[in-house]
Amino acid sequence: MTDTTTTPPGKFVVAPDPALGADELYKGASATGNLVLAIPADGKGLIRVTPGILAKDVFIATN
Repeated sequence: MTDTTTTPPGKFVVAPDPALGADELYKGASATGNLVLAIPADGKGLIRVTPGILAKDVFIATN
């Protein structure tokens, strides 16, 4: 077994309703909801989102 160090997140937030679920979507379908992401205080960074198991990563620049 390998020793592992984990650090709890610094912020806890709750997304307003409706939150995104894990429901399956079929081709041509859509869904809406809210997702909360922590962004550094200076607002500069790059967020990588994988919108599905087989989907390609999407990169979002923040500034």
